[in-house]
Amino acid sequence: MGPRSRSTVLVFDAGHGGVGTGFVGVSVQVTSDVPVVVERPMYMVRDVGTGTVAGAHDVVGATAFARLFGFAALSTLAGENDYLTIQNPNSAPANLLLTYYESAGPPIVRAIVVPANTRHTVLVFNSAEGVGPGVSPLGLVITSDLGVMVEKPTYNSTTPSYGATDTQGVSPAAF
Repeated sequence: MGPRSRSTVLVFDAGHGGVGTGFVGVSVQVTSDVPVVVERPMYMVRDVGTGTVAGAHDVVGATAFARLFGFAALSTLAGENDYLTIQNPNSAPANLLLTYYESAGPPIVRAIVVPANTRHTVLVFNSAEGVGPGVSPLGLVITSDLGVMVEKPTYNSTTPSYGATDTQGVSPAAF
């Protein structure tokens, strides 16, 4: 890529730097010999199970992996579809604890393993790794034994919050 220029990689186009069609849940690691800015815009019109959502979101690439993440606002009310996408770039499995905090009651803790060099999606509205449907408000703290990257894509089919968003996990030194 030339200086002071911009380029787009179409993930679905194998002929121009992408992986091709038919892949779901693609992660990309970018390396460069000079500083660059990388972002991932996503455009969609899709029925996510609670109605069609037409929207877009854009996230700047993460610059480091971490072992601690926090999200202040999640919801599993009808029409609100929160997910967690977790990338494990390590050569060993990453063991994560997801601690969900409701407005009342004890925390809900889920343990998951993300295999080495893979990406995993948690459906927050599914009780296997999330809290199940109908819960709001929620907070979440994630700890991992290895450095990972976590985002929270949300696809909302309700009128007040219609659309798509994506949030990178906050990585403080401690909570």
